[in-house]
Amino acid sequence: MLTLANKREPQSIDELDAIDKAQLRICGEQWDGEDLPVEQRLYATDQVVEGNFYAQMLAHWDVLDGEARVYDAWFFMVDSGVIFRARTTEIVCTVMQFDFQSDDPALATALAEAARGAKAI
Repeated sequence: MLTLANKREPQSIDELDAIDKAQLRICGEQWDGEDLPVEQRLYATDQVVEGNFYAQMLAHWDVLDGEARVYDAWFFMVDSGVIFRARTTEIVCTVMQFDFQSDDPALATALAEAARGAKAI
């Protein structure tokens, strides 16, 4: 059974390592189709800017199978997200309007159950 743990809500790219930054960049591209530098995806502002995740409920979770971290989950914009194989940029699942989509339907179901169980989405 998959579970979500270690929720982080980054407010600045300074809180991210190189893999996190690469994953966040991909999240942005999955969201709006634009391949923008990570600096344009997470920066402090009082304005809601569509491509900026700063004020868009950005959360980064570890997805565990038992005690082993197997995936990295990023959720944003209330109902969207991207899930990667742990510490890689390999996408295993995307989330659009609360719908978990993967080439592996069983994985999509397990990830959706884990995310809902953690109230991540």
